Amino acid sequence: MNTVLIKPHFTEKSLKATSNSGFTFQVDQFATKSQIKEVIEATFAVKVVRISTRLSHVPGKRSATRRSTSR
Repeated sequence: MNTVLIKPHFTEKSLKATSNSGFTFQVDQFATKSQIKEVIEATFAVKVVRISTRLSHVPGKRSATRRSTSR
């Protein structure tokens, strides 16, 4: 169950969110919001109000390039 939380994620933006009782964690890619909520409530003895998730390190679209032939 503890494999859901990988590590806390500290950036300038996430440190600003801590003043509003918001915290940022890196979690398992396949964890659901309900699993994340259960683990955080059990680990830190807090009541979770809301969870926002987003995928990171997703490869971007590849752009098409023209193949030119020269004489």
